[in-house]
Amino acid sequence: MIGVLAVNDEKMPRSRGSAEAAAMKPWVALVVLDADAVPAPRVSTGAPLPWIDIMGGAVEQLPDLEESWAWAHAQRLTTSGDAADAQGLDAAPDLNVSRLVCPRRLDANRAYTACVVPTWEVGRLAGLGLLGDAPPDDDADLEKAWCGGEVRLPVYFHW
Repeated sequence: MIGVLAVNDEKMPRSRGSAEAAAMKPWVALVVLDADAVPAPRVSTGAPLPWIDIMGGAVEQLPDLEESWAWAHAQRLTTSGDAADAQGLDAAPDLNVSRLVCPRRLDANRAYTACVVPTWEVGRLAGLGLLGDAPPDDDADLEKAWCGGEVRLPVYFHW
């Protein structure tokens, strides 16, 4: 088994962040973590979003962001095969779908916490209320939200 989230917006996974980054890598990722290693997201006064702390052995459960381009998919639900039909994405949003896939294999009969989290550092800082008023520079847009160490991640959605 793997974790998958489907949403009715084909542009969602790649529509934020710098143009260069968005062209290849999504601005969000689906992470699925052992529920006993990572508690449910917490809420703090003043923080715009709930958050999770990834510490200890749970760090190894985070996917490698260098491969994030492969975990976000968009699909136009049509049977016509006509290339012109694909140009109508905005005209028929009910025929569009995006998927975020967590590349981790899941075990049966085990409790997990699934979270949609930012992949870019600028999104992580904004979600935690740590960005401040100054807009980030272009280089900050390209920094990964995690790189193999302990990290606090804001959570856009969880189950």
